[in-house]
Amino acid sequence: DHALLTEIKRQVPVDHRPFELLGRKLDISEQECLRRLELLRQQGVIQHIGASFNAEALGYDVTLAAMRVAAEHVDQAAAAAGEYPGTAFVCTRNDPFNVWVALAVPPEDTVDRVLGVLQTLAKSQETVRLPLARLYKRSDVPDPADTIPPIQGLEEPSEELRRQKMRLRLSEEDLRFIRILQEDLPLIEMPFAVLAEQAGASEDALFAWIRQARHAGSVSRFAATVRPKTPQALGSILIAWQIPMEWVEQVGEHMARVREVSRCEQRAVHPSWPYSLLSTIRVHTAADGMGVVGRIERQIGRFTHKHLFILKEYQRVRPPLFSPALNEWWTQVGWPTLRGAQGSLT
Repeated sequence: DHALLTEIKRQVPVDHRPFELLGRKLDISEQECLRRLELLRQQGVIQHIGASFNAEALGYDVTLAAMRVAAEHVDQAAAAAGEYPGTAFVCTRNDPFNVWVALAVPPEDTVDRVLGVLQTLAKSQETVRLPLARLYKRSDVPDPADTIPPIQGLEEPSEELRRQKMRLRLSEEDLRFIRILQEDLPLIEMPFAVLAEQAGASEDALFAWIRQARHAGSVSRFAATVRPKTPQALGSILIAWQIPMEWVEQVGEHMARVREVSRCEQRAVHPSWPYSLLSTIRVHTAADGMGVVGRIERQIGRFTHKHLFILKEYQRVRPPLFSPALNEWWTQVGWPTLRGAQGSLT
């Protein structure tokens, strides 16, 4: 089972008989491979088997936002944010900006418009958008802030790449394949034949599309998401560092070399949020986190910073891309909220 999980976390063969190929690697039969996988899925060890899409390569705008919400409205704010079909992660943290949301917004929409709806529904007193500027380190271990894959590469896309995304036009076949490949792969002898049939195409056409998508960078791999073997006592602490812009690159590169830092990134600053670097530290206790931060400070110098803990996690999902639910949300929630907000202003 351990060897099988190791293989499928890395890659599931995109082949006519993928589980036969997996079985050969482990010197077991196709049926034995399927039997073990089904049992691991029933036990909740295997959470999902499917394509890992790079949302940005498909024109999505992926961002982080923090809202300042009165204590009595926090649950309402989190619920409203979680209803948007592109919301990946919602939590509360020990900060005046207490409600944190990770969003994936499709190319035909804008983050500002979606946030305009969410901050109205959440009764947010102030909302700061924190787009990624540079990624210095990303661990292979899944992290709450990493629910949506970040931009591939270290730099934020150039303006030219942004314009290219705006011109991106996906065909109906593209959308059918993207939607179907996000579904959980059926544990049968020829699973891709079933997916192809559901998409109204041949298996060869589906394989050709996956190869092209991999080449284009919109699909990184086809693999399994597996439940972590040992949950940590605390998990992680997010440290927000107020680093002067002329020092950001040097400090970010240094933090990326610290073993306990699983993620380090530069994000946009705001008059109400002057913290240019965010680093995630994986720890068992709060004292462990203090120790790591102290060691970092001895090496890079003292900078103003905050220790941000997750007080409550409301949602952590991989939101479906190009979901029909987006149109329904705009019809029932988004547009009525915006019209109501405009009406109250007039």
